[in-house]
Amino acid sequence: MERIGATMDVADGPWELIVAGMRSFLDACEEPAVKQISLIDAPAVLGWPEWREIDNQHGLGLTRMALQGAVDAGDIRPVAVEPMAHLFVAALSEAAFVIAHAERPRRARAEVEEALVQLVEGLRA
Repeated sequence: MERIGATMDVADGPWELIVAGMRSFLDACEEPAVKQISLIDAPAVLGWPEWREIDNQHGLGLTRMALQGAVDAGDIRPVAVEPMAHLFVAALSEAAFVIAHAERPRRARAEVEEALVQLVEGLRA
């Protein structure tokens, strides 16, 4: 999360912050240690509810901040930020699992990135 936050810190504006954060998260999902520990072992060891709570503790705040900034700047349509943040974190989590369990992770990453960009493009003002 620190690395994702650092990537977001250098974004040129609120919209770029959302896209940069998303891409940084997807980059992390391709790393073998992150994939194994965070996406395969942790859900199995901790159980889904606890893993989900940890995921929300770390990603939800950044997502909420990014969405609120984009709404405030007029980069995305006015939305209910709290539920949208939860839905976006869920979409990112599912994208992570798709990458982690894919036979061809690079291809899966490209496909989920395209889908996520299309998803957030639907929020553009």
